[in-house]
Amino acid sequence: MIETKIYKGYKLTIPAELRKKLNINEDDTVKWNINEKGKLELDIETTKNLMDFAGMISDDTLDSVEAKKKASRGESFK
Repeated sequence: MIETKIYKGYKLTIPAELRKKLNINEDDTVKWNINEKGKLELDIETTKNLMDFAGMISDDTLDSVEAKKKASRGESFK
C-alpha cells in the first residue's frame, strides 16, 4: 500500500509510482466517489492533446488544406 500525507489546505500529492503506472499528467482530472461499501474510489480523466488524435482519420482523398477550411467554417469532413 502506498501512503501520502494530507497537507495544509487539504492538499495531497499523487505519488510518482502511481502517476507513472496510471500515466497521470498535470492537466488530468481526478473524480472522487464513495462506493456502496463506503470505500473511496478515484477515477482519472485524462486530457487529450492534438497528438492523441493523430492518425484517427485516414482518407486518401482528404486534402488537409480543404479540411482546415471546412473546420474553420464548422463544416463536416465528409
